[in-house]
Amino acid sequence: MNKLESQIQDVTNAMKSTKNRRMFERYQAVKLYLEGHKIIHIAKIINKDPRM
Repeated sequence: MNKLESQIQDVTNAMKSTKNRRMFERYQAVKLYLEGHKIIHIAKIINKDPRM
């Protein structure tokens, strides 16, 4: 497993373990970014303003 895959796995585990919706959305945004999605696309997925 390379470093990027390890980071994605760590974020995925954090998403699974949190009970806080706000933290889940933050982890989700980080995971999508690590997977190569553009910020504007991530904002649409999690329904947030990309300027935040």
